[in-house]
Amino acid sequence: MNEAWYIVKQMQLFQNGARGTAPGDMHGMQMAMMSKGPQLAGEEALQNLAAYIGTFPVVDVPTTVSGDAAAGKTLYTVCAACHGPAGQGVEAMAGPKLAGQSDWYLVNQLKKFKQGQRGYHDMDHGGRQMRPMVGTLVDDKAINDVEGANLRSGLGPADAQQVKIYVLSGVYPEVLPLFTSHNLTPVLNTAEQIQTWSAVKRPAALHFDSGMHRLGLPLQPESFIGLPFDVELFVSHFANADERGHPSINDQLQSALVCFSALRTHYPKVQFSLSNSAGVLNDLDVPQMGRAGIALYGGNPFVNEDNPMLPVAQLHARVLQVSQLPAGTAIGYGATYTTTVETEVATLGVGYADGVPRLLSGKGNVWFTTGQAPMVGRVSMDLITVDVTGLSVTTGQWAEVCGPKISLDEVAKQAQTISYEILTGLGRRSERVYLEGVLK
Repeated sequence: MNEAWYIVKQMQLFQNGARGTAPGDMHGMQMAMMSKGPQLAGEEALQNLAAYIGTFPVVDVPTTVSGDAAAGKTLYTVCAACHGPAGQGVEAMAGPKLAGQSDWYLVNQLKKFKQGQRGYHDMDHGGRQMRPMVGTLVDDKAINDVEGANLRSGLGPADAQQVKIYVLSGVYPEVLPLFTSHNLTPVLNTAEQIQTWSAVKRPAALHFDSGMHRLGLPLQPESFIGLPFDVELFVSHFANADERGHPSINDQLQSALVCFSALRTHYPKVQFSLSNSAGVLNDLDVPQMGRAGIALYGGNPFVNEDNPMLPVAQLHARVLQVSQLPAGTAIGYGATYTTTVETEVATLGVGYADGVPRLLSGKGNVWFTTGQAPMVGRVSMDLITVDVTGLSVTTGQWAEVCGPKISLDEVAKQAQTISYEILTGLGRRSERVYLEGVLK
């Protein structure tokens, strides 16, 4: 638990705008709003708050991330001057206590310093001093060696080392240690990547170009015999699987199978993997490891038929304000929309920084429990405005931006793009909630 002086100092930084104002620092922005309540006005109120927090019992914090403690010890030598050799904190150096702090919080704050979300404002002198210190942690792995998180940290203990993780982009010399320490398997795309991985002598996948002409090795199995590692997966990719019955589907399949069969005589454990979501649904009757992508999120894998999938991925946003606007009122940047009659308009806390395409301005929709509401005015970075006249919408209510009522493919069509781009464009600051069970 941090000392009272540090709590008071940070609360003052939030109150005067020196913290919680950096772009993308959503948690900081939330804290800044909370710090400005009238009950916290004045240093005496902050001292009282800190004193009360100081009465909380000290509890053992669980370990939630893992890392290389020995490597972290070496990195910590930079930190010890301000935070103490045992993390006890040094007030004279404005270094808060680290010992006993939750590991997930420390990792999160180190990343915020590294990304410029802390130490952003000129008035945050301590934060400005921290930023170059964190700069000595050259990458996320170095941060993780201080407190933990790795690529497998999201898996349960039973699965952490058993789940196979393939890295589709292959491998490069500078990341070899990461692959070995985290038990990652590369999909090798080029002769140079094969050469790099040969020093490791661990199983890998080979990616062949069977007709897409985008990425991959030539279909020449004789060139890949006698490699110093086992080949456990043959990978290729359909170019036109989203058009059921397209002639290239069978052409690619047959070419890939010829190469795969020749490869299997030398690598008997190798498996076959060619089908994406649309390929899996093409009923090719070929034993293989499918790579379902868009179908997992409920998007339509086909361009020329109805979506066979149920909706899965959803985006929701909350109403921040509801306003009654008279006729003739211009809304949003550029005043691109003007009300023609008295209109009830709701402002939602979501924008193009969260993945709502700007092209939806004036033509997208959201869905409330009482009905559909069209977007009016421009989609801005953090906000959208919708016409909720007659829908009885209130502040704090949630709206579906994409989901069962406003389908992923409908959003993509209105934004003149594809569902894949909508999904990959969802911003990192949106909270992810994963639900298990059967959709009813």
